[in-house]
Amino acid sequence: MSKISTFPLRSFQYILFFLFLTLSTPGSAQVDLAQWPLSTDGNPVNLQSEVNAATLGFSSGLDNQQFVPGFGVAATGWSRNNSLTEYYEIAISPQSGENLNIEDLSFSHTELDAVWNLPFFGTRVVGGPSRFSVRYSKDPSFTTFTTLVNRGNTGINVAEVRSINTVVLDGETLYIRFYGHNSASFSFFGTILTGFWLIDENSLRITGTIERCGSTTTWTASGWNNGAPTQNSRVRINADYNTLTQGNFQACELEVNPGNTLTIAQGTSVTVENYISVNGTGNFDIESGGSLLQLNDNAVNTGNITIRRNTTPVTKFDFTYWSSPVSGRRLSDLSPGTLRDKYFSFNTNIQNWQTEFDGNTVMQPGVGYAVRSPQSFSTSVSGIFTANVQGVPNNGVIQVPVNAPNPGSVALIGNPYPSAIDADIFIQQNSAVLGGALYFWTHNTPIANNIYNANDYAVYTLFGGTGTSGSPIPTGQIASGQGFFVNLTSGGNINFNNSQRIAGSNNQFFRANRPKDKVVSLGSGTQVQTASTTNATAVETNKNRIWLNLTNDQGAFSQALMGYAAPATDGEDKLWDASYFDGFANVIGFYTLMDGNRFSVQAKGIPQNPTEDSFLLGYRTNISGEFSISLDKLDGLFEDMDAILLIDQLTGQNQNLKEGDYTFTTQKGVFNERFIIQFANQTLSLDDSVLLAENEVKIYTSGSQLQIESNIDLLDHISIFDLTGKRLFTQSNIDNNKLILPAQMQRGVLLVKIKLQNGKSVTKKVVF
Repeated sequence: MSKISTFPLRSFQYILFFLFLTLSTPGSAQVDLAQWPLSTDGNPVNLQSEVNAATLGFSSGLDNQQFVPGFGVAATGWSRNNSLTEYYEIAISPQSGENLNIEDLSFSHTELDAVWNLPFFGTRVVGGPSRFSVRYSKDPSFTTFTTLVNRGNTGINVAEVRSINTVVLDGETLYIRFYGHNSASFSFFGTILTGFWLIDENSLRITGTIERCGSTTTWTASGWNNGAPTQNSRVRINADYNTLTQGNFQACELEVNPGNTLTIAQGTSVTVENYISVNGTGNFDIESGGSLLQLNDNAVNTGNITIRRNTTPVTKFDFTYWSSPVSGRRLSDLSPGTLRDKYFSFNTNIQNWQTEFDGNTVMQPGVGYAVRSPQSFSTSVSGIFTANVQGVPNNGVIQVPVNAPNPGSVALIGNPYPSAIDADIFIQQNSAVLGGALYFWTHNTPIANNIYNANDYAVYTLFGGTGTSGSPIPTGQIASGQGFFVNLTSGGNINFNNSQRIAGSNNQFFRANRPKDKVVSLGSGTQVQTASTTNATAVETNKNRIWLNLTNDQGAFSQALMGYAAPATDGEDKLWDASYFDGFANVIGFYTLMDGNRFSVQAKGIPQNPTEDSFLLGYRTNISGEFSISLDKLDGLFEDMDAILLIDQLTGQNQNLKEGDYTFTTQKGVFNERFIIQFANQTLSLDDSVLLAENEVKIYTSGSQLQIESNIDLLDHISIFDLTGKRLFTQSNIDNNKLILPAQMQRGVLLVKIKLQNGKSVTKKVVF
């Protein structure tokens, strides 16, 4: 028998295809970890220094194995049916001390006929495999494997780019097999003849990233075997570990090995630079309020973790806005006891809710969902619902596409990570799409007549936030699993990434039953805590704010925030102002007004003289009766204001809210011009009430500096003004009996207002 063992080209078109292939091989944006030219011997080339790779190999049963320059590698003898028995194989592994994030496999392939010259039978043309499959495994015998391609079609120069997304650890090897099957054949005296399957030259490559960490330390029953881990450590968990008793830790990479449990307790955290792997029967549990922080956006996680998340106290008819911190979970996995028609998503195309029947919808990362409480919950007695979600933890860049079909469009999104995110960084990084206001549903007002109330939305912008009855003001840290609404200025992608994530700060899930606060001084100036990652930016600005509450004796509550900040203007400011969210039938609503528009949060630029400025307040109510307006909190320049005046333009009455609440009666309706807020400073002079003896507090110069000293108690608060009433300096919480003022203090006649920790105060004049 004679046979042709070189390539029988059907026509000249093959040459054109092969030439095109050599000039335009499939590429990848990722780093090439290894390439196989397949033109001479199948050896890999252009390896990264941290990578090992094996020569392309052949399974038994393959014949006519050829490396042909200009074409690639080819063989005959492929399976005639669906059985996966004949294959090409490559392998890749990291050098000692490294790990590989394998991302993509790319190659191009061609099915070719073989021309056989056979005695007695003459020339026979037999096709190669019409189907192919690809599998990969870390087990060289492929006892277990993952299918990458199942029964794909062959053809001429079929280009493939397949995502693997797996981690190959130090000491592991990833094997990849290319199976050809469903080949045409001809039986020649018991010998089965088939056509060729060609892996094209210069097309086979693996792309990904390399992780570089330091030494390994393993947690055992006796403790860490190589010292406590640092941010450069490979960490292996080989015995149960609980951060509540053993403490927080950092790691370059983290593995939980079979039979062991790693628990992150409430209020504790674990920070990992790169990948997380939960192997076999290993368990990784994050209790409600615990935080898992990752830094590398490109790290690929493997294995499931379990995250527990407690709601605020809820009743049967309450909804909670959720977002999944793991991949692949359905809504019904989150709350299996919820009625089948009480799972909802928000469609930004139509700006309306849509029902996700039976909760079979897989929760997409970064998307928010509304889920009603389990049917077993009481209609009157609230209780905490604990959601358990299990899956691979989300990490890195996550994009949520949204549409904004009309002005005022909103989207329901959510924190996609098992850690909190910084709201200020999130807002700034998404400023091209967001209006800047975040709205958190707090379900604190009991349902009445099947109506939920919009005053149950807590609001947050770069300027600050407003709370609801029984819930705190948002802190600017968005907890894991928290869903929330955002207002949109345009369609596009909302982006999450690891630079927004923060360790800790994962407890504010808007717990109810907050007692009404007295007026609290927050101090002047605000600095937002940032993430400990690159590309994270904080908002640092001098914020001057007052929070006002509208309430009645039956529990109705609405809060408005107003004030001044350097980046703001007197017009509507994207990212700083928040429109009043009037999505439901409100019991009451309280807001400021600007150009006829209503705002829950309004920031203006800092005026030269605040006493000449004012804010217009409006409200709406579905009930009549007696209401009160009160001062909840304040900070910045409002600390030293002698009066925050509420002017009732209907009755002509004025009330200094620093001295007490204002009570009034109202009918049902909308009232947008009844109240004005103005500010006043009394004329500072030495006639102010002096509660301190002259020798108890001294003010004197020391070189070019001004020094204040108390002889009887610690200094608490000092403000300095010029004779026009302009404040030049202020400092709170001094907690010392001496204070030396900055050398650049303005010279001239100054009025110094001093308050001690014992409550005594005095205003003194000094020539400086």
